[in-house]
Amino acid sequence: MSTRRLLRRLHVQRWLDVYACQIVAAPTASRGAPSEWAREELWMDEVGPGSADWLTGAHPARAAIMDQRWAAGYRCFAATTQPSTGCSAYLWAAAGPIRFYSRSLGRNWEVPAGVAWLFDAWAHPLSLGTYPDLNRFAVARLRAEGVGWTWGQVEAGNRGSRRLTRRWGAEAVGPAVSLRLGKLTLCAASPRLSLMAGGAGSSPRLAVSRMTHIT
Repeated sequence: MSTRRLLRRLHVQRWLDVYACQIVAAPTASRGAPSEWAREELWMDEVGPGSADWLTGAHPARAAIMDQRWAAGYRCFAATTQPSTGCSAYLWAAAGPIRFYSRSLGRNWEVPAGVAWLFDAWAHPLSLGTYPDLNRFAVARLRAEGVGWTWGQVEAGNRGSRRLTRRWGAEAVGPAVSLRLGKLTLCAASPRLSLMAGGAGSSPRLAVSRMTHIT
């Protein structure tokens, strides 16, 4: 059992939380196109403000979070077998140049032009096979707009995500660990260590391009 799951079971995550992940990067050219089945059977497209209730049919409480993301300039791609029945899968992207705030790490990332930070990938339990095709669709759309690389976080212990990103040609950029104690957050991310208090407004900035030779 991971440390984070243990803390969740102990009901102490309100004031104590640990998050560890690997930052990964993958060239958009290695993703490939959606499968023939997906092209024929799925509806896939970018969705915008006004779609929050449709996206979060299974988790209505998250609708406000979706609206906040659109307001911040983030983009959402979704898929379903039938739009009228609800969303089957979605994926968020912060396409640079943009500042992306990672809630799990409690810090900002300065995403440069030509890079998109992918996050919050979700698929309905009965439609898990939908996500890989949605990812390929979203990345193809971003690639057509000049995005050459995708970045993201793979939580420690998430073997499924690690296998999937490796299949897409992702390489590990470096580890990142966040420890939150009350309102104080300690975040270690290669190559620098930063101490910050409070929420997104007080988080330091770290340019993604400084973390690796990939730009």
